[in-house]
Amino acid sequence: MSLSVFSKRRNTGLHKFHSDAKDFITIGVGANYMFADVGGAKFENLWFTDWDVEYTRPTVSINYQHDFNDYVGLRGMFMYNAFAGHDENSRNEIRRMEYSSNTYEISLQGIFYFYRAMAKRTPVDLYAYVGFGHIWWNTEFGIFDAAGNIYKNRHHLQHVSKQDTDIKGAYLDKEIGKYKFDSGAFAIPFGIGVRFPITQNWYLGGEFGWRYLLGKNADFLDGFQTPWSKMNDTYATLTFSVGYRITGTDDCYSKYGRSQFRFY
Repeated sequence: MSLSVFSKRRNTGLHKFHSDAKDFITIGVGANYMFADVGGAKFENLWFTDWDVEYTRPTVSINYQHDFNDYVGLRGMFMYNAFAGHDENSRNEIRRMEYSSNTYEISLQGIFYFYRAMAKRTPVDLYAYVGFGHIWWNTEFGIFDAAGNIYKNRHHLQHVSKQDTDIKGAYLDKEIGKYKFDSGAFAIPFGIGVRFPITQNWYLGGEFGWRYLLGKNADFLDGFQTPWSKMNDTYATLTFSVGYRITGTDDCYSKYGRSQFRFY
């Protein structure tokens, strides 16, 4: 009895089967939300209650990943995000600030596998990742009166900014009636994920990640830096992905063939 239990526990570990290096191409789509100076929950509370479903926006990513072994991998990623926010229906409703933004990220991330479960004979990889990269963005923003007209005088804007809201590089686009600001910042991406095969070469997965921005403009992704800002702008992503293994072999597949892919 004890030997049987011991063997079963060994078979659910990270190295039931050793596999060599692999390379993957993965495409992900999902949703994101920025924790910025604009908007927020109706009542100030813990950070996760600041999430406003109305201003959740799409994210798309593509990455190339190399797994050196069953423990460690490295990937390069390109990610696009759209963001938006408005003070309407928030605890800051009286300010009437709003913004919309598009971001583009290039990053290099380390992958660290910390657990492999087995669903029948199908490996399910759980991993964490952390890395560094750079984000570029273009943002449209402004403060609007009750009629929806933007305040064009900088003195109307300074009461919500630690410095001139005409931040270096920002300008008023009269055609759209909003300020524009294009800039960039360093970023630290980190999070957790899961991956499992559906055929010999195709994989499905999911990730929950976070981006923390660094640099002199890191708090201006939404165009504002208010006196009440306690940290740089940051945002979370929830991504569902499909991946294809382009190189490498899997000893688990070699041993079981198609019979490894069973979820019943």
